[in-house]
Amino acid sequence: MGLPKDKVLIKIRSIVHDDADDFLGATIDDFDRANGVASLIVDAREIDAETILRQEFFTSEAWGQVAVFREEFIEVKSCTWNDFPIINYEDVCNAIHID
Repeated sequence: MGLPKDKVLIKIRSIVHDDADDFLGATIDDFDRANGVASLIVDAREIDAETILRQEFFTSEAWGQVAVFREEFIEVKSCTWNDFPIINYEDVCNAIHID
């Protein structure tokens, strides 16, 4: 599913009524009643994330050639939407930090 750049798909634990189209202003994409997990499409600016962007450098040598590689990753301290912890926080934080 292609979302607009300012939207993100999150998963939270909550109860959603069968006939509801939205939840606290977010569009309901899916609801897993058995597990109580709601998939919502929300504005990326509504995500409250505390993250640390880290970089690691490492070298690799092969046949006398040395190459230096840089790897970036995001360490997530917390990720919430309207005080609901986001289950798929890694995907969400990666999506909102791509720019």
